[in-house]
Amino acid sequence: MTRANITVSEAQALIAAQVRPFPTEGCSLEAAAGRFLREDILADRDFPPFDRVALDGVALAFSALERGESTFTLQATLGAGQPRVALSSDRHCIEVMTGGLLPEGADCVIPVERVERFAEIVAVRPGAAPRRGENISAQASERRAGGILLRSGTRLRSTHVAICAAVGRRELAVAGAPLISLASRGDELVALDRPPEPYQLRISNRYGAEAALREAGYRRLRLFHLPDGREPLRARLEEVLAAADVVITSGGTSIGKFDHLPALLVEAGVECLFSGVRERPGLSFWFGVTPRGKPVFALPGSPVSAAILLYRFVLPYLAACSAAPAGGEATERPKAGAPAAPIPAASGGESPPSERRKRATLAAEVEAQGDLTLFLPVTLEPQVDGRLAATPCPTRGSGDLTALCASDGFLELPPGAARFAVGTAWPLYRW
Repeated sequence: MTRANITVSEAQALIAAQVRPFPTEGCSLEAAAGRFLREDILADRDFPPFDRVALDGVALAFSALERGESTFTLQATLGAGQPRVALSSDRHCIEVMTGGLLPEGADCVIPVERVERFAEIVAVRPGAAPRRGENISAQASERRAGGILLRSGTRLRSTHVAICAAVGRRELAVAGAPLISLASRGDELVALDRPPEPYQLRISNRYGAEAALREAGYRRLRLFHLPDGREPLRARLEEVLAAADVVITSGGTSIGKFDHLPALLVEAGVECLFSGVRERPGLSFWFGVTPRGKPVFALPGSPVSAAILLYRFVLPYLAACSAAPAGGEATERPKAGAPAAPIPAASGGESPPSERRKRATLAAEVEAQGDLTLFLPVTLEPQVDGRLAATPCPTRGSGDLTALCASDGFLELPPGAARFAVGTAWPLYRW
């Protein structure tokens, strides 16, 4: 049964109930950045695999310092990547380099700037105050062999790729990339290479959504432009829905005379889960699933609405499907009146929306929108206490794309308040 005019939390719960893990596929290490792991990455040996020198200096036996020795004979110089050597006596020291293997018999490394060298004699400067174990990273102090370095569901950043390389992994199991049909709709929209008439606009929503999806790592896209007319639109919808794992459209979701899209989606077999959400912007947001369980996000055509809803609902859904374990069970559909659970976020960072989402504090008072959730574009300024101050960046309606470009993201302000005071903190979604 279609639910209409629902709350943001209800919409979120209905979308979350449709989360299904994308299939798992193999990926080369070089192409892994931005992908979601579908396996745990284990340490193939201790980290570090040996007692590692933490900085350039001289390695020696601390017992000699304890009995008052301050000058030592330089025995050798040991660079990183060279085999281990042993101190011949505690009256000797060995010059060592960052990342190298600690000499046998040494248990202290004094930084090079705290010693003086006279030919083959090394003297510890007064006041150096060395300590046993200083500037040494002990073997296995970071992780023991077999320990988990990265968990399944992690979205791979550059540091994650580096750790995969450190354990010799050239191929990784990752979430497969979904095939996404991305469609704009409207006879008033023309291609970029055509000069628009005074009553026309160039296509922009689709390009913005394409850029956001590609930035988030979703690059298997089928791009469409849909007409207004009922029969031409019906003919194109079959192609848009066919074979896609996810469908995203913008435009034609309201109740105007030419807004045929919702009805034609239902005629094509898409089950409407909700139509209309009590939010601003984005009142005419529509969501459904095909007979095969593929989600259809029909976003309003206004640029501000389309952009905000993409970041608020669509990207978190894609991230949840990517981070979900292969073979995992879908979230159970919520019962009527049950509190909404958030769309599951990827572990290890920053699905793009989960990475970007935090909280920011209002730098100016904002009037409430009654029973509507308000998505408020803001500019951000870091504060000395570590908080982000959010200054409202008002738009002149949901078609004001120029104002949206000046913002850094948007806050989600809940319904029911009379106003939102300066200094109060609210969920933040960054572009």
